Amino acid sequence: MSFKSVLVLAAILCLPSAGHAFFIPPPPPSVAEFVNTITEHYLLVRDPAEVAAIDAGAAGPGWKKTGYSFQVALPGDAVRDGNACRFYSPSANSHFHTAFAAECEALRVNPASGWIFEKLDFSAPIPRGTCEPAMQPIYRLYNGGTGGDHSHRYTAAPDVRDEMIARGWVSEGVAFCTPNASRNPVKRYLINASRIAPTAECEDERLNLGSCVALNQIPRLTNEVQRFLPPWYVVSNPSFPYGEEQITGAAGHDLFTAYPDTDPAAILGHSFLTGLGSASWFGIHVNSVDRTAGDLASINPLYQFTTTVPATGQRDERVFPWGDGRDNHLEISFKLRVATLVRDNPQSHAYGHPTLQLVDRASGQHLYVTLGTYGSTPVGGDDYLAYDVGTGRVIVSTTFRADPSFGKRLSGEWISCPGNGPCDAAATDDFRFRIDFAAFRTALARARTLAPTLSGDPADYFLANFHFNNEVARDGRIGLAISGLALEIFER
Repeated sequence: MSFKSVLVLAAILCLPSAGHAFFIPPPPPSVAEFVNTITEHYLLVRDPAEVAAIDAGAAGPGWKKTGYSFQVALPGDAVRDGNACRFYSPSANSHFHTAFAAECEALRVNPASGWIFEKLDFSAPIPRGTCEPAMQPIYRLYNGGTGGDHSHRYTAAPDVRDEMIARGWVSEGVAFCTPNASRNPVKRYLINASRIAPTAECEDERLNLGSCVALNQIPRLTNEVQRFLPPWYVVSNPSFPYGEEQITGAAGHDLFTAYPDTDPAAILGHSFLTGLGSASWFGIHVNSVDRTAGDLASINPLYQFTTTVPATGQRDERVFPWGDGRDNHLEISFKLRVATLVRDNPQSHAYGHPTLQLVDRASGQHLYVTLGTYGSTPVGGDDYLAYDVGTGRVIVSTTFRADPSFGKRLSGEWISCPGNGPCDAAATDDFRFRIDFAAFRTALARARTLAPTLSGDPADYFLANFHFNNEVARDGRIGLAISGLALEIFER
């Protein structure tokens, strides 16, 4: 039995017996927002059966979730304040919700309004001037109804409200109050690798799609040093190098190295990885003594997408973040601690950053978009624009700071590393960065000053891979712990 099995068994033994069953209440009701990409109409849906039907295409083409939702309650049985009436306009093929009893009754008794009452859909408090403390306002917006094309949108996000107003929609104040509003990504890619391979193999779609830990000019880390010995996995392995936690800041899992496990001290003097196959975290040590060629060596958790052009009649599995022309958002998030960064001489550097590798379908060229996160190089406004020395592809970069040259830093701050040990402590180990349509277009404009044959249209780009680069240039080493490394796509 493995150590993990012992933990599972312990958890089972702690469960209540059949005579002492417990009840887990269902989650509270919520409404999900849909948008029709053809008509630009928005729709709130509470009923899970209706949500499933729309997802299955029953409402016609173009409907998809935006990811926004907010908590409500089940409706009462009478029209009164707080019970949301749902109306439908056949001429506009649009829906409208109101929880104001007077507004609901005015539309119900006036057939000339063009709105047909469908049902009491959900219950939500209405504002009495403002929403009560601990409640969030849900703003109502109207497209103006030009030419009879009536559409309303309801959102808890002030930035969405402001964006809609900038597009010409009319603010109609606060429609509801809610204890919880959220936004879920329509797609989320979490790097959770179970394999280590050279970069060329991690990026080869015939060998890998999804997560992988990519080795660049580092020998294969094929030797697994177990933390505990079989058969019960409770006895410590005397050959395990327990000093790995001081180097990377992460501990608790088996270690992968290119060197025999007969000498723990020798293992710690070389590159290694811990956390392979864990929920989402890695301990990484990159040491230039292992470099196999050139001046650069790195260990990079990576997520590989398909870049294959589909055959006629087949579904296109490529990921175009802005392929629908909408102002979608990419958000990159992770937790990071850099426990060690050492430069062996003034000519050497070490640094790390998340990287988006995209492909321009118009020109066929690749583009790297990077977000500087830590390093021995100077920070500030020194954004990077150059050709990658290894691949010849264009790199356009900004950094985690308050005023990046493109995108928006949501949390996290550049970690400065003096190069002789641990890096300066960051204000937070939580990092999140957003790149929307406009931000990516700004990055493209910079990239095209170097490579004008790149397309300037964000809709032309699809993702090749997403990875976190931890690199030593010339001589030095890095030890770090990184977890929750994810790329999310939010649709607007």
